[in-house]
Amino acid sequence: MVPQSRRRVLQAGCAAGVVALAGCLGGDGDSQDGDANGGENDERSAPRPSEFVATGAQGAATAVYADFNELQSNDNGFDSLFSESSDPLLLLPAQGVGLLQRSSAQFQAIGLGSLLDPGSDETESTVRGMLLATRALVATGEIVPAEVDEALLSTDGQFGPFEQNGERGRFELYGATSGPTVVAVSGTAVVVGGGRAPVERAIEAASGERTRARDELDTFGWVLDTVEEHDVVFAGHGGEAEDDANALSDADSFAATHRFGGAQLRAELAAVYESGAALDDATEELETVFGEDADSVSTEFDEDRVSIVGSYEASDTT
Repeated sequence: MVPQSRRRVLQAGCAAGVVALAGCLGGDGDSQDGDANGGENDERSAPRPSEFVATGAQGAATAVYADFNELQSNDNGFDSLFSESSDPLLLLPAQGVGLLQRSSAQFQAIGLGSLLDPGSDETESTVRGMLLATRALVATGEIVPAEVDEALLSTDGQFGPFEQNGERGRFELYGATSGPTVVAVSGTAVVVGGGRAPVERAIEAASGERTRARDELDTFGWVLDTVEEHDVVFAGHGGEAEDDANALSDADSFAATHRFGGAQLRAELAAVYESGAALDDATEELETVFGEDADSVSTEFDEDRVSIVGSYEASDTT
């Protein structure tokens, strides 16, 4: 039996309306146009995290995405809230952004750092978002392949110049002359990995040649379907979440998201546990800690899964 405390929906205030932004980055799993750009109708060329994400060698999957435009537009209003809070509903997506920032150092190392600088006049390409797809890093937007080609072939970074060594679908492949790094370039994405396998895995998933993790793993598909439109997502399967989210240590799959709307931030969490008993053990923390700093929060449990939605007001008014 599922305890009554896990069946009820908890409400703390009325959930505030939040303006919908960007398109649903969780995706419907149906775009297989080979362009890896989220489909012809996606004006922002923003990928859905699930498009590039296939399971890795150990069956694990990671999807972390951040929309650069939305982060830049809202980079001040919530600073104090993030720095002063210990609320994992609020902080988990921010930890995903931190993981992306650390991973993006790879672009600097291979001579493509200017792609990630929104104020740079050194590039015609426009990167709109960054995605960590299991073990591949993907910059998405409007890419000018010729300038990326020139940068890679002439880079004097730690890996030395690259050389073009093949193609995969619409992507040109480049290999470092002094290391294992592989880069794939198309008109909508630059994919970087520490070898050919993770790069090809991401490309094959995006083009529909390989089963995507969301379709291979029922629980991973459920958490991505459950969260709504978002500007930041941190999702995973088969690995542990951050240490300060102990309630997720026994979750098979989870997705934590942010969506900005003016002076409000909507945070969501969806998680599926190994069993109903495992969710029972996490229930107290999920009910009392997740969303503890939210202006309004709702939590819903069902057998072995949980979904939480919280609304936060901007603490800075600059």
